[in-house]
Amino acid sequence: PRNIASPSPYCEGLSVSQHYSFSQENIVGLSVVFPQTLIPEENPTDLFSFSSQDTSESFISMFERQSAHNFEIEGSEFYFRFDPASVGRGDGFHFAVIPITACQAFERSLGSRFEATEQQVLTSPESCSSLHFTHHYAFTNETVVKLDVTFPDGTSYFLPGEENVFRFCGDIHCENVLMNIVPSYEPLSFRIESTEFYLQASNDYQEPVPGFIFLVTPVTECDVFEASEGQIFDTLEAQTVQAPTPFCSGLNVKQHYSFSQAQIARVHVSFISNQRTEGAPIPTGVSFTFSHDEQGAEQIQSVILGMSQEFTFAGSSFYFLSDANFGEESATSFSIVITPITECEIFEEFEGETFTDLGTHVIQSPRPYCGDLSVEQNYAFADETVVAIRVAFPPREDPIESIGSLTFTRDSEGLGFFKTLLVSELEDFVIEDSRFFFKFDVTEGENAE
Repeated sequence: PRNIASPSPYCEGLSVSQHYSFSQENIVGLSVVFPQTLIPEENPTDLFSFSSQDTSESFISMFERQSAHNFEIEGSEFYFRFDPASVGRGDGFHFAVIPITACQAFERSLGSRFEATEQQVLTSPESCSSLHFTHHYAFTNETVVKLDVTFPDGTSYFLPGEENVFRFCGDIHCENVLMNIVPSYEPLSFRIESTEFYLQASNDYQEPVPGFIFLVTPVTECDVFEASEGQIFDTLEAQTVQAPTPFCSGLNVKQHYSFSQAQIARVHVSFISNQRTEGAPIPTGVSFTFSHDEQGAEQIQSVILGMSQEFTFAGSSFYFLSDANFGEESATSFSIVITPITECEIFEEFEGETFTDLGTHVIQSPRPYCGDLSVEQNYAFADETVVAIRVAFPPREDPIESIGSLTFTRDSEGLGFFKTLLVSELEDFVIEDSRFFFKFDVTEGENAE
């Protein structure tokens, strides 16, 4: 610290304009301290002014003697002016200037808040010793959902030892430690599942140690969606895939979605273009591809952003592909509702068939058996020479456990009754007609036949 004081006894009519500076390169700020006990009060309106340049317009601070206060100056120099209120007996002054080094300024810092979504480089000054701090860093942009941290040159600046700490935390008290840093020359990368973190360090080395540098890359909802490879659904329930809102201006995705349940035979897709922000244009010609393969050669459907479309295809999986680049002014988004359709559902919706030949036809419900199956189907032979139909049930190797019945009538109204058979007592029989209506309804759970 340096004391700056006018002569004592005080000079009459004292008016000064002075320049003070510190020549050491590591000084980044100055703390100006006025000890109140040393300030005479004969002329409380004497004016002190501090400025960054030799001009009265570049004020850092200006105040009267009676309101003398402490403050800080960025940089290592300042211009000082003192103008007494009276020409007669003047009052002197006394204040201290304390240099603030880069290490001290860094240690005092509370951290930073970033509104942008660009990568941030966080560094400490070099050659600091006995460094202790807790900094809070946060990304405030609403689209940011997590953070990637990378130490490109390793973490060797902190030597091992119980008295030396360097860690990332989820709270100011470091009760939730996200990452403990182990000194190493190898690059280090990790992800923080949050938009903020506390950085705590404690270095008790009396000798200066090298500074550190690491990169913090905000990960947006668009980044997460673009990096997603899709998902495997172990369910028979409909699933929704939601793209970020507002829509990403450049979206390059290759995602694979599939259902693992073996009984799924088809998938119904609803591509829904969400309502855009009022006044935001819809990009023209932006399309997405649903395909059986990841190259898009076996295309299932092409959909256009801004339009909602529905389609169904055979299979239990698909690739969703896009390479869309357009202006950031678009606020359009989309969602994909994926509904699996099981073989049981398809069989239940099947209304029957008219056979045009005279061959034997097999009518088979899905296997493994449906747990809740309700069927109403019409079957007929178109050939006018057919006068009867032989219905046969092949032998079964597995035991029949469910109760239920099969009913054969001529029509859906139950007229022209042919036969009712219990599932456990099936037998062959002949229908004296060229057509029949078949009804089966059992809700006995997983053991239904």
